[in-house]
Amino acid sequence: MTPLGFVLASAAALLSVGLAPSSLPLSALCPQLLSIAGECPPLTVVVDDDHIDINATKPGAPGTAGGSGQATNGNRQSDKPAGVLPWEENPNYLAGPGTLPDGTEYEGGPPPIIREPWEMISPTILDADAVVTVDDIASFRPTPGTLVMEPNGWTIAGLDTNFWIDVAVSTPNGELFGTPASVRFTPSSYRFDYGDSGTVDRTSAGGSWEIQHLAEFDATPTGHRYTAPGTYSVTASVEFTAEYRLDGDTWLPVLGTVRTSTNALDVVVARATTVLVSNNCLVMPSGTGC
Repeated sequence: MTPLGFVLASAAALLSVGLAPSSLPLSALCPQLLSIAGECPPLTVVVDDDHIDINATKPGAPGTAGGSGQATNGNRQSDKPAGVLPWEENPNYLAGPGTLPDGTEYEGGPPPIIREPWEMISPTILDADAVVTVDDIASFRPTPGTLVMEPNGWTIAGLDTNFWIDVAVSTPNGELFGTPASVRFTPSSYRFDYGDSGTVDRTSAGGSWEIQHLAEFDATPTGHRYTAPGTYSVTASVEFTAEYRLDGDTWLPVLGTVRTSTNALDVVVARATTVLVSNNCLVMPSGTGC
């Protein structure tokens, strides 16, 4: 039943029980479903001595006349075919299967809720510096350190010999990823191999006895004491951390470390023998012990 026919039939039913529609609000004749859908037509009632005319007009499209119907003493007329449901007048209604603008397959029936299409938003990707590893900077090399000892080239078995590495921060320039770049190498740890199975790892490169304010043959953190005479080959290496910058920009860390070897030193270890003499051997070479 159409909304127009429903209202006319409701009014006629009221007449049959002696109620005048003009004394009731429209909501009494129009159910909530039709009211929400905006399908309740305007209603006019004309009462004469022997009859009552009830007229309801179906709203038409803008600029066109709406349809109308009339009921007298329970009789009704309508220009809308029976069986046409209210939602079939909705412009979004599809009588049969189809595809909605958003791509949804639609089988027909009450009009669905039509939403605007989804707007695809590209995600914002934060700029992040690429991870650079020591493999990427293989063409850049730190300045190797120099292994130094004292006494120079020799020592006495049973006494401490001092070793240290002269090394500093180095910053070679070159090209990285096709861009002018600099790499800064900073020494961070040091390894000494004394040639007699003795090794040590330190975070300090060491220094001379004088710099450390020590006496000759005093023990140092990077020094060593040989127990047997002989000739030993001493080696050392330096581990560097690295940073890079492209075209003079900010310094950024490099993942990993670089280790380089220093020069090697041959050390002659002698045994010293102390004797007691009765006189100065230079004055009396034939003296006891000379």
